[in-house]
Amino acid sequence: MSAVNLKPFTELSIETECPICYEQMTAGLEHQVNQTWCRFHAECITQWLHNRTITTPNCPICFQKVTHIDGKPFVYELYCYEEAAVQDAVRNGQTEEVRRLLTNRKFSRIFVDLYLGDTVARAAARGNTEIIRLLLARDTISEESRGYSVCEAAYGNHVETVRFLLEGHSISRKLRGWAVYVSAERGHRDPISLLLDGQTISTVDKLSAAWQGIRNGHIGIARLLLAPAEITQAAKGAITAASLAAIAGYMYYAQNPRENLH
Repeated sequence: MSAVNLKPFTELSIETECPICYEQMTAGLEHQVNQTWCRFHAECITQWLHNRTITTPNCPICFQKVTHIDGKPFVYELYCYEEAAVQDAVRNGQTEEVRRLLTNRKFSRIFVDLYLGDTVARAAARGNTEIIRLLLARDTISEESRGYSVCEAAYGNHVETVRFLLEGHSISRKLRGWAVYVSAERGHRDPISLLLDGQTISTVDKLSAAWQGIRNGHIGIARLLLAPAEITQAAKGAITAASLAAIAGYMYYAQNPRENLH
């Protein structure tokens, strides 16, 4: 099914509250349902209508069957069965089934807006790079969704998936730091090397990740993250408790090499 193409209703001249989210609406940026005075934020009513499980949804205010939006016939686009099937196939790691379901079709706008990012993250958690490639060939995800997917892949030590998601794209420094942190927790060196290749994270994030590695017995992670100059600088500043813990742990294991298990 094609995505709903809604145009803003421009006749309203006053600001009112959206009955769904209870926040103010601005004239020209809302949608009118049927021929009534029921008006909503564009995103709110679109999400409401397409999250219904009945054949033709009702207006949440007057309860009439929705037949028109802004004077245009409304074609109900159920969170369609094929897209639900794609999610199930991703959840089960069925690459060929995903490929079959996506042949010669595009995602609906509602699926892209609400579900595609989570679906990519689920595939990233399984390390299924090919499924991610198939999904992203149909549409794009936000930088934030990509960052969360990188975190999922890094946590599972899916190095090739991390590499694919980062290739030609950027993620926020905050999420990059979080991906390093979860990798350190699990003792995964390779994702950390990829994440820090030509990129930086904050000193606090780096020290927190190092401490997380140390407390889980991954001293090699501390060696990877803590350069001597940074240890000296952190010791002078004593930025956080995690900083001191990372330094103390690093120095302890450095002096007791027999306990350097990882």
